[in-house]
Amino acid sequence: LRNQQILILLTVAAIQYSCWTTHQAALTTVLSKKYHLSVTNIGLCYLPNGVCSLISMVTCGRYLNYSYKKDVMKHQKWLNEQKQQLLNDYNNDMQQVEEKISNDPYYSFNICHTRLKPGLVTLILSNAGYIAYGWCIEVKAPLASILVTSGFASLFSSCILTMATTLCVDVFP
Repeated sequence: LRNQQILILLTVAAIQYSCWTTHQAALTTVLSKKYHLSVTNIGLCYLPNGVCSLISMVTCGRYLNYSYKKDVMKHQKWLNEQKQQLLNDYNNDMQQVEEKISNDPYYSFNICHTRLKPGLVTLILSNAGYIAYGWCIEVKAPLASILVTSGFASLFSSCILTMATTLCVDVFP
């Protein structure tokens, strides 16, 4: 079952990566044909993507570490409360309580939930950025708007990839 979940996760990440790659490839063509920029200026227009991707990966990684530590502590506290309740239910038989906790998935830590908590929001924001980017190209909006929407989409797209790869490493160390 876990492999199917990872397959779905990697499919979403692959689609997101495809959007990001297509967006990067289209940027050169758009800037040269519609905005008549030189090769040097086109290269400079990739800086917002790079900076936003770097910021995204560092901040997302730190958030994932913070969230993981917080959720593990919260789970441990909850698990201790459940142990006390189970001890009362099983007449202080610690062996029976430990068996119940180790065999019942209800008591296990959900690493997928912890790692993918902000996933839906970042996916929506990333795709909104790509839609805005495409619209700006279509209406030949000012160059700054293309660079801002491109950076915005890259910011959240990189975050999705960071979450997906972190979860894969957690599940398959």
